[in-house]
Amino acid sequence: MPISRRSSGKVPSRVRNLETREGGNLCFPLTHGLQSRYERELPEPTSAWRMKPEIPTVKDLLCTDVDIPPNRIKGKWPSVEEYLGSHYELLREDAYSTLRDATLSVRLTPDMDDLTEICIYENVRIVGYTWSNHGVGVKCSFSLNRAKKRIQWANSKRLIPGTLVCLSCDKFKEEKNMRLATVLARPVSSLELNPPEVDLLFANDQIEIDAHKPWLMVESRGSYFEAYKHTLKALQRMKPSNFPLHEHIVSIETEIPPPQYIKDDPVFDLSPVFPDEASEVTSVDVLGEWPKIKETTIDQNQLQALKRMITNRLAIVQGPPGTGKTYTSVLALKALISNMKEGDPPIVVSCQTNHALDQLLRKIIEFESAVIRLGGRTQDQDEIKKRTLYQARLDSSIQIKGAARGRAKAEMTRLEKNMMALLEPLKSDLLSPQTLHKLEIINDNQLNAFVKWRNDWVSAIDDTKPMGDMASWLEGFVDHVEDHQDTYKDLEEEEIDTEQLLEIEAEFHGANEESEFELKGQFMSVRKYFTVAEPIGLEERIIHEHLRSSKVWEWEGHVRAAVYKRWEALALAKVLVAFRQLNMRYAECVKEFKISRLEKDAYILEGARVVGMTNTGLAKYRSLVASLCPRIVMIEEAAESLEGPIITACFPTIQHMILVGDHQQLRPHCNSRELEKQPFYLGISMFERLVENQIDFSRLKVQRRMRPEIRRLLSPIYKDLEDHEVVMNRPHIPGMNAVDVFFYWHNHHESMDDGTSRLNTLEAEMVVNFTLYLHFNGVPQKNITILTFYGGQKNYITKLIRKNPELRPFANQIKVATVDSYQGEENEVVLLSLVRSNDGNTIGFLNVQNRVCVAISRAKSGFYIFGNGKMITHVNELWWEISRILTSAEPKKIGYSLPLTCQNHSRKVEIKDISQWMDIKGGCNEICGLVKPCSHVCRLKCHPFGHEQVRCYEDCLEKLPCCGQPCPLQCHEPCLCKKCKGPRTLQSDLFMEDSGPSSAPIFLVGAEARKVTEDIRLSEADTPVRTKTTYIHTFRGDTEVVTEEAVEISEVGAAESGTAAVVSSVQEIQSCLEGLIIEESLIDFDGIPGPPPIATKGADSWEWDA
Repeated sequence: MPISRRSSGKVPSRVRNLETREGGNLCFPLTHGLQSRYERELPEPTSAWRMKPEIPTVKDLLCTDVDIPPNRIKGKWPSVEEYLGSHYELLREDAYSTLRDATLSVRLTPDMDDLTEICIYENVRIVGYTWSNHGVGVKCSFSLNRAKKRIQWANSKRLIPGTLVCLSCDKFKEEKNMRLATVLARPVSSLELNPPEVDLLFANDQIEIDAHKPWLMVESRGSYFEAYKHTLKALQRMKPSNFPLHEHIVSIETEIPPPQYIKDDPVFDLSPVFPDEASEVTSVDVLGEWPKIKETTIDQNQLQALKRMITNRLAIVQGPPGTGKTYTSVLALKALISNMKEGDPPIVVSCQTNHALDQLLRKIIEFESAVIRLGGRTQDQDEIKKRTLYQARLDSSIQIKGAARGRAKAEMTRLEKNMMALLEPLKSDLLSPQTLHKLEIINDNQLNAFVKWRNDWVSAIDDTKPMGDMASWLEGFVDHVEDHQDTYKDLEEEEIDTEQLLEIEAEFHGANEESEFELKGQFMSVRKYFTVAEPIGLEERIIHEHLRSSKVWEWEGHVRAAVYKRWEALALAKVLVAFRQLNMRYAECVKEFKISRLEKDAYILEGARVVGMTNTGLAKYRSLVASLCPRIVMIEEAAESLEGPIITACFPTIQHMILVGDHQQLRPHCNSRELEKQPFYLGISMFERLVENQIDFSRLKVQRRMRPEIRRLLSPIYKDLEDHEVVMNRPHIPGMNAVDVFFYWHNHHESMDDGTSRLNTLEAEMVVNFTLYLHFNGVPQKNITILTFYGGQKNYITKLIRKNPELRPFANQIKVATVDSYQGEENEVVLLSLVRSNDGNTIGFLNVQNRVCVAISRAKSGFYIFGNGKMITHVNELWWEISRILTSAEPKKIGYSLPLTCQNHSRKVEIKDISQWMDIKGGCNEICGLVKPCSHVCRLKCHPFGHEQVRCYEDCLEKLPCCGQPCPLQCHEPCLCKKCKGPRTLQSDLFMEDSGPSSAPIFLVGAEARKVTEDIRLSEADTPVRTKTTYIHTFRGDTEVVTEEAVEISEVGAAESGTAAVVSSVQEIQSCLEGLIIEESLIDFDGIPGPPPIATKGADSWEWDA
């Protein structure tokens, strides 16, 4: 991928320090400087908060009285120092308060089981070490006994890389026996072992080496420390001198001038933005009056926002749902990029989510190819993937000259060897006398006693026990290490999509792995299979007397075991001191190695015009991005981000910041609900705070998403939102007779799921049945989204869809999501499940206007709400207003029955409860009465789908080709003559339910007829959905017997006359065929196209002839 907009091989003017070419590669000396300086920068010791460690201490976790400063959301801050310090303390508390609460809970109740937000892992044991470029990873096995369930690791939020965990070897009794660690890697292949394994990164001075010692580990599911760590570090290093725009952000100066670079040269060529006005806009003084722009490209609100985005050093743009805020952002970027000059630094863009970032970058790439995306994995495997920094490194020919990288790696290798040498004697199950002597734990006389015994005696070899002098000496006191395997069968609910999980892992590791991330580096196993149990009750005096005694063979067995455990403890303590010292040096080398690698990254990014990342990445890559000296940063979804990451976007050289979002939709997410409340207000974004403090902003007002009936529901929130003409004639939802918006009321009570989330089972069944009704009436599955405010309801609805035989094949196409995860998305039809229905009149999330705003603004053509409207509207004013709007419509769009309309008979069907769905099949309850293609009258109840999808059970009207007699079977069965023997060429009239006619092959075996059909359904785009089951229909007389055969279809394709299946091998179906003829089928054997083969049974094998 070309990484520079300039001619091949040309170096950016600001770093023109090229020394030489080697082998065609560009070679730079290690003098970029800024990146290294920013990375090594230390906080100034002006305040206590600046000197706090990157990872909290155990003492922090055990503190029950925490002093947190308030957040000032009205008016200006007294100083930059107080502003930065308050946000640092608030973020730090949010980062690990939930882990502190989890640790204290387990400390009070050590034997408790998992809770919804607390995960507890027993028998955590060290099994190995990996010396990686991220640090020394400690591989640990653990038990899931407290979970009481099997974990679906590919869809679980447990132990995500970057998560902070706390471990204790005494059930959290004493602080000195507690350790903090970060999850470094969790490949699913390791987690699916029994017991599972995970790689941890301990704090440098807390790494452990005792592989016999069992630990108890606690994780909080309510926080993800990695998302905060880099922001906290960046805030500690910021000060007024390197914090541009603090006049507006901290001091709330409302007079906002243009950026300095615009003042210096305000003339822009805007023809790339307005090609239809090219002659008028090739030379525009953007600080003066702009030429009149036609509204064919942009409306007046968008134009006013565009002017602000280009000419204000701090520009804020609010975009209500569907108003085109991303479109406006892209126009602004096109204008800024088109007017960049040679040597200008890249523009930095960021979004709250990876998905939104990819969408934005795809639009930018349409007019600017010099784009690089920072971070990890992207779901866009085409244009975005080849523009990731990971891929740019692979494609780059740049080499950095200098010894720093080589020195760091060489020192890491040397330390690795020394650390492995320290652990080598500890690898065996029992420490040998020689190891104890070398460590000066036992004296010469004691060692000689062991050696003399070995020379005088011969012991039998036993593969089931450890061997050696110490094993013989401890005979009778050596036990197997207990293997804590989990045997639970119940599955834990899926929490996260596999792709999302891979994105998080890739972001943490800064890679773009195609599959699960495994820690790379030299691995050393220290797994233990045998251990020595320490005797209980032996006096300390007796142990002390024997520690230096040389008559080791005269000691009693329990004394030997007790003394050995003491020797072992002394030896491990001595090795641990040296090991931790080496580990701290290794960690320093890892840091230097990363810095040296980022030097190359800085040169690569010099060639980009746009550098994109998530809002979390603004802090994570701050030193790298700051080294580019950027002057423009644009942040999309700014109202969804905590203030801390946005502060870190104020790089020292920034002149121009553009914030785009909508503070009336979703607010930032806090781990601690308490921090969202007064006086902390952590859930208030910088975007919202600045708007509420009268900093000028632009609001977009013309929406292009929702039909007017849906947009009216937003009028209590957005008083002046207007409809664009494109939404005026959206098609009606089939089967609803122009009722495109409706609020179905019920009084079914809610319940709780296994955790703390809510669900309403009857409401969920009503939603799923309505989804099926829409499906029958021709609404494409991919056009339907089901939203709910609660994860428990989401999971329950997903289960119902997967259980429904009609909807199961489309389970992956029907989107079921929580409201919070659907911000920024849209679909043609949205079904909203409100869930809450109780005697206490509590409605939870439904009370939060920002969430309601998102929920009611996702649908384009059809929007249907399901809930206890009487209770909800009584409690909440916004819901009362929404109900009032629906009640005032003609006819009313609210009620206790769902109004359906049959497309065949135009009859209205009122669905009041779930049982009524049984009476209809997408139409009304009348008999169809139409003539089917087979000439029989359809006796099914009214249905909107065609008769070619209906199986006919009338007597067959066909005459047999062999004898001319009427067929004695039912119409849907293959015609069969019971009198004639031998194979016959027959035709099938079976039709696939969703994809049209199927050419199913007929197999005759004596008097039986067999027909093979595959349960394959085709989507709207003719993309087949595979199944793994082939059904063998066997006809014996008038009886049809359907059995399942394990015939796996390797590929499926659509054909006008039916469905073609490619069977991976002939042998897969040989077992069910004998003396058969396959005729007029669409099956290709071994993927070889051509006419159907004819099979004949030879003496020893099958022979196939084309």
